[in-house]
Amino acid sequence: MRTVELGLKMLARYAPSAAHVGDLSGRTITEMCCQAERDGRKRNSVRRTMLRAISLLLRHAWGQAERDRVFAEVDFPSEDDTREVHLTPSEIARLLRYSDELDYRELALVIRMALQTSADRGVLLRGRHAGRLYRGLLVRDLRIWQDNVAGTFSGEVYLIDRKTQHRSRTVPLTDTLCRLLLARVKGKREDDPVFTMTYSQMDFPWKRVREAADLQRVRFKDLRAQTSIYGEEAHIPQTVLQRTMGHSDEAMTRRYQARKASMSVDQATAIEAAMLGEAEQGRREGTKRKRTA
Repeated sequence: MRTVELGLKMLARYAPSAAHVGDLSGRTITEMCCQAERDGRKRNSVRRTMLRAISLLLRHAWGQAERDRVFAEVDFPSEDDTREVHLTPSEIARLLRYSDELDYRELALVIRMALQTSADRGVLLRGRHAGRLYRGLLVRDLRIWQDNVAGTFSGEVYLIDRKTQHRSRTVPLTDTLCRLLLARVKGKREDDPVFTMTYSQMDFPWKRVREAADLQRVRFKDLRAQTSIYGEEAHIPQTVLQRTMGHSDEAMTRRYQARKASMSVDQATAIEAAMLGEAEQGRREGTKRKRTA
């Protein structure tokens, strides 16, 4: 609630004089947000406070449909939408290699999940951050089965996004990811978290791995974008990528969700090969060295 109170104070400061809630439009909301940013406030802070407060006010006064109509015209994207980071296969391989070498194997799997499912940290790890409680990924969110003839695994994971419900989605799991997850959840109950690491506990190992890999510029949230980048290289249809990622733009998400497109395991495997080919080769070689030692 403290966040909402701060947002209401900002709204009182930046709203036009004599303005009424019903007078707010996408254009005036955008202008207020831009003015707050020009005054030195960080863009994402403005979105978390003032934009959130406006959203709650409109929903209370006019209902969800009217709130969605107004916000569809707001042009104030988060910093994530304006920052593009493309990690090469070699850079991804370094992140995973140093995670193993520094004995952060659970972090390596968290990185893989973020890369291949486009999941945020709060979707994967439980804990509390910025006043928000994250449930994290539970064992019951996984469905994994084996092809007894081929001897391969396939499956899917249900990703629950608490920040925006329309981003909750089901994403396929490749054979490699299934095997790693099965080893991680062995002996756990359905309501147990997949990862023992919490939201805040990830900060220190992630910082060490980034420094070892010489990738200090990379934020964990940048991993989410790689699904789109490598999906395009693997010639996955744009509609499928939007559905798989749970696009943050509500209007665009509704447009793509109407198509009910979903990614197949073969398509997910194609992305994995393009993104993690070097990492997989290094992991296999490392396993062979341990066995012969």
